[in-house]
Amino acid sequence: MIPLPTANTIARPYRGLSVQRVAPPSHLDELADHVLARQVYRRTALLLARWDEGAALLGVRPAPGDGLFRDVAEARLLARPDELVWIDDPDVDVGNATALPPRRPGTAPTGCRPTWCTAATPTSTSSGGPTR
Repeated sequence: MIPLPTANTIARPYRGLSVQRVAPPSHLDELADHVLARQVYRRTALLLARWDEGAALLGVRPAPGDGLFRDVAEARLLARPDELVWIDDPDVDVGNATALPPRRPGTAPTGCRPTWCTAATPTSTSSGGPTR
């Protein structure tokens, strides 16, 4: 079974996190089924499913094999949209763990579990605030 992440988990190396756009799910249980029907990069351990109004974090275990992309052998919902914060900050180097903690204080909604996904891209056009 895929374990729950500890507080402030960071995918190391960062290629262990896959961010994928998905259609808004009717039920969160649909996300694991969706992921189980796909292939992932062989080192993917975390998958962030994003849609317009939310996101969810899933743990994944690729099936054994030799290919670069593999079927998903196991998927587990780790964080629901109300437990997750997406921070879009192009000034943060997500490959540098020491750059991440200063961005966190005050960004989580009340009651949010400390499961975090942070994205920074040079082409980001964020409004500057966190979104869920």
